[in-house]
Amino acid sequence: TIIDEAFKVILLISFFCGTRLGETLAITKKDIDFEKNILHITKTYRKFNRKEYITRPKTKNSIRDIVIPNFLKQIIILYIIKLPKNENRIFSVISEFVIKKRIHQVAKKAGVKEIRFHDLRHSAVSYLIHLGVPIYDISRRCGHVSPKITYKVYSHLYPEQKSHIAEVIEKAHNECL
Repeated sequence: TIIDEAFKVILLISFFCGTRLGETLAITKKDIDFEKNILHITKTYRKFNRKEYITRPKTKNSIRDIVIPNFLKQIIILYIIKLPKNENRIFSVISEFVIKKRIHQVAKKAGVKEIRFHDLRHSAVSYLIHLGVPIYDISRRCGHVSPKITYKVYSHLYPEQKSHIAEVIEKAHNECL
């Protein structure tokens, strides 16, 4: 169903782009530059008292351009072509409640601990750290106020460098001999 596809694409965007749920739900077709592979994050979606609101993102730094990988762009294109032409928000077919319910169902079926949607954002950052992406670039991609915030939250994920430092010194010393 289109709801199943929306759920899958939302999860992929959040994981590979580090977007917050409201930012993801606010995405429109105009927010994606398919020629340059850029996702423009300029707003966030909220629902309060059964009314929908599109507002500014969490912080000034949350307004950002995220370069997306080709495989994700293709997945988004295949999803969008199934939407009605007059659809503005690309995820208007699914709600935050349905997303939370699906996460619960999937976790239960898989026999794993249920996560919050926001945990995908943490997983995205963890993945980028594992890949060796510089903290400054991760911070900008996620829309953090500064790399200090990113490092404060994720410093425990950085490998212990004590032995690496000794190895670098040893190599430099040997090259001088």
